[in-house]
Amino acid sequence: MNKAFEKILERLDEERELSYADFSRYVDEVSPSIDAEYDDFFHRGLERASRLVKEVAKEYNGGWIPCSERLPEENQKVILQDFYGNITIEKMKTNDGLEGFIDGDWWSSANNYVAWKPLPEPYKEE
Repeated sequence: MNKAFEKILERLDEERELSYADFSRYVDEVSPSIDAEYDDFFHRGLERASRLVKEVAKEYNGGWIPCSERLPEENQKVILQDFYGNITIEKMKTNDGLEGFIDGDWWSSANNYVAWKPLPEPYKEE
């Protein structure tokens, strides 16, 4: 799972723990007979949010796109993974009508790769 998704899930878990403590303190201060239904709804919402994050993370697959699903645009530089797990950065190019990737003078058929993903955005200082 992508580290960003893991971080979101950690924060949701932290929020759940904090809200349990807040609600317990509130009940002690206001009235022990308070109905916990509101708190239950809140926690069910957090659980649903966690489940949705996990579903999206699974669909996202770390940003990898199977070559069998689609290929990048012509001249787009991408990160590639071949059948052996090797990762390279190459540019999408056609060669005599065949789709593949080129790095310098070397052209390789797209059939030699299992997945690709776009290059990441450059780092921006905040």
